[in-house]
Amino acid sequence: MSWKKIAISIVKWLVVAVPLAFLVSILAKNYEQLAPELAHADPRYLVLSELVFLAMTFLFGVVWHLETSAIGVGLTWGRALIAYFASQLGKYLPGKVWMMAARFAIYQSELKDAPRVSLAVLFEAALHLGGQLILLVAVAMLWGWGEYGSLRIACILILLAIMVGSHPKILEFGLNIVMGLLKRPKVELRLKYGQVLLLYLAYTAVYSIGLAGILLLYAAFEPLESQILLPLVFSAIASGVSGMLVIFVPAGLGVREGLMYAMLTPFIPQHMAALMPIASRFVFVLAQGIMILIGLAGLRRAGIKIELKSKPGKDGAS
Repeated sequence: MSWKKIAISIVKWLVVAVPLAFLVSILAKNYEQLAPELAHADPRYLVLSELVFLAMTFLFGVVWHLETSAIGVGLTWGRALIAYFASQLGKYLPGKVWMMAARFAIYQSELKDAPRVSLAVLFEAALHLGGQLILLVAVAMLWGWGEYGSLRIACILILLAIMVGSHPKILEFGLNIVMGLLKRPKVELRLKYGQVLLLYLAYTAVYSIGLAGILLLYAAFEPLESQILLPLVFSAIASGVSGMLVIFVPAGLGVREGLMYAMLTPFIPQHMAALMPIASRFVFVLAQGIMILIGLAGLRRAGIKIELKSKPGKDGAS
């Protein structure tokens, strides 16, 4: 392994480890305040929060099926969900090769066009980011629309960028640039403008459900007062966006938690600001883990094996 690769690996681990170590130190420092919160946590809210995150993960699979069907590579509901759930393991593995490989394994078993499946995976990432940004703008408008002129301008610019960037021709151009970087052939995005907007709104709606899980999680430890509702949901969305953008660490681990803590600290006690990022990560990973096991069991039952390759082939397969 070259020194360059070693340095990159060290930086990745530092990005993950430093924020998490800092949050753990905060929790240890405030153990006297934290211990009663943990001891008297309401299990009903914890269970409800986990159920909400499970529902959110399941609905992402549903929207994935709708997206692939619209693009022209749709499978049956069951096989589409199996492919989606199994591929989520790739978020937590280096290189994210598994995410593409798991999808290709089942879609190619159905003789679906490999480059178009690649396009669907990239399009899904754009939909995730756009859905979160729409929700972020909506919360920002509720929180400080009347107070900060610069916030109004930023919100309007983000919405305009999403509206313009959602046009199928512009979206196709951007996605095919990434396809070229991945050495995959260019593919036509056969969608209408209204279909793209509806898919963005679908992702926004699913993320809104996830925000209910964040609020229920907080309510398990502390009374949920009106003045902390918007800071909680805004920090959750903003940290989620940051986790998506930092693609070189698994699932934004460390970055997401650090940003969420920084944004919550002015509004809630320090020990709760440190606890929420870690607790929310735990319940979300648990929900995804359950769905991943379902997906892997489905792949095994169907007799489909995942073959990992370091570089994609010319047909677009991983």
